[in-house]
Amino acid sequence: MAVMSILRLHLKAIETLAANQKHPYSENMLRHASALKSSAQLLDHVYPDPPGNRIAKSGVDAPWNDPKSFDAQVEQSLKATKELVKASEQWMKGNREPLAGAIKSVRNSCDSCHKIFRAH
Repeated sequence: MAVMSILRLHLKAIETLAANQKHPYSENMLRHASALKSSAQLLDHVYPDPPGNRIAKSGVDAPWNDPKSFDAQVEQSLKATKELVKASEQWMKGNREPLAGAIKSVRNSCDSCHKIFRAH
């Protein structure tokens, strides 16, 4: 799924830049965080119609069968990516501390949703 790939690539870029503060493309940190946040805003449109009868690994129905839970997961992702942008702004100003926690929050929101809704 294209949106998930985009999210994954931006997060990987952020983690790479955070791991090497003297990376030649460090100035792209905020760009990647902002793009991740913008892409996360597409999550509520990822599953417009049920493509058959797919069941998630946990045995919970797919997102279109439990829209309230899916919407809650999307909201958590949006909150986490918003915080990542703020932490990236701080990182760009030299305050490196908040970024690790913000990255972890984004990862946790992804993992939480995928644990419930990721199809086989």
